[in-house]
Amino acid sequence: MITDDQLHEVGLDPQSVVDQIRKGKNLDDSIEACLVQGPRGYSAKYARSKLVPEYRSDVARMLKECVQKAVVMSRLEGLLRKAGLNPNWMIATVCLAAQDASVKRTAELLGIPLVYEVQGKTRFRNAQQLMGEIEKSAKREGKGIEAIALGVARQWNMRFRNGVIHDGRQVSEKESQRILEATDDLLDELSAVIS
Repeated sequence: MITDDQLHEVGLDPQSVVDQIRKGKNLDDSIEACLVQGPRGYSAKYARSKLVPEYRSDVARMLKECVQKAVVMSRLEGLLRKAGLNPNWMIATVCLAAQDASVKRTAELLGIPLVYEVQGKTRFRNAQQLMGEIEKSAKREGKGIEAIALGVARQWNMRFRNGVIHDGRQVSEKESQRILEATDDLLDELSAVIS
């Protein structure tokens, strides 16, 4: 089986294949067009004779999985509408929760305590506090990271987390995309910290 990443490398990502199908092409012709126009620029003859038969079943599997995911997303959108929310809220919520989970996992791997004591009571460090501790640890250990993503994510987390996750604060498409980008950058930076 060819992985989705391998398919993407030759230009067979779901969007490209669907774009070709929308032009009225059948699956084989769509695969061929993507391979010819893709990053490797295969010849039409080679793509048609060798690669289309090799990739056909995996492209069909990938498209089927995309449709299945789209059906689930459509159901989720219906639930969100019932709750007075939208997909931008969902993107922001998932990203902010992923930030929290990743930051806590990274802190644990670095030996940073997740709890502390105040007047005999156990308190939990929040994501912003842990991000600050991770940044200090990375600089102390000379990890050579800029900690820009940590700072940006910390600001998004402080500004939006409770309002979005707990209060259902509406999020614009621009905000959700910026939170998504900040989360992606944060995950890359956390990986560099623990490597």
